Amino acid sequence: MQISRRRLLQTSAISAAIVTLPQWALAQSQTLTTYNWGTPEEGAAYAKAFARFSSQFPDVKVIDNLIPLTTWSDYADGLVTQIAGGNVPDIINIAIEGVRLAVSRGLLEPLDDYIAASPKAQELLAKIPKELKDALTVDGKLYEIPNGWQCMVIYYNKLIFDAAGVKYPREDWTWDDFLETSKALTSGEGAKKVYGYGMPWFNFAHYPWFLTNGTYPISKDGSASNLTDPKLIEATTFLHDLVHVHKVSPDTNER
Repeated sequence: MQISRRRLLQTSAISAAIVTLPQWALAQSQTLTTYNWGTPEEGAAYAKAFARFSSQFPDVKVIDNLIPLTTWSDYADGLVTQIAGGNVPDIINIAIEGVRLAVSRGLLEPLDDYIAASPKAQELLAKIPKELKDALTVDGKLYEIPNGWQCMVIYYNKLIFDAAGVKYPREDWTWDDFLETSKALTSGEGAKKVYGYGMPWFNFAHYPWFLTNGTYPISKDGSASNLTDPKLIEATTFLHDLVHVHKVSPDTNER
């Protein structure tokens, strides 16, 4: 049996919220297997969390599988291999992109009843930003509890700014300011070429550009594509032109 990464997203958006489940819910399974990825430091944090869990539920054994932080592909491949071999983990640390699709296939169980029976779970949820919970809620039911999130930022090299005599970015920067600064920072040829902007290759790094232009690739309810929105086209064109028109960011062959 072969399972693609696409299929993985369809089947493995499993909640990482087992620490919030009431004791009666755990009586059905005495062994819980996890599948996480991260640095050794993150692994140590997971181990501490599982130790606290074990102290509260000594009859439940937790088997922690921490995958060293390499690439998402390596992590997904390992998970696909486990699922294909019939070793499906109980708890998976995975991104949220597959939640709606998995729910539509009837693969996930809502957590609402468990949360309603657990004051500790309710206390935890109260501390989580609404936006994160909304992203994991489908048709009014919560299917995952986040254990972390990432913020997209642009960092800059002060040495390059100083060498070019360019002022540092301001909080009120506009897209036009960004472009003009990128042009001023771009110089040289060949091996000595310096680009004003190093555009990330992964698509979700572009989402802040969409959001700052008042748009998003899909509708708010996740049911339809929004790719024909003029604001989305404008943002995509701006990013395209940074590489192919203004030449202030390298193309894929130069990275």
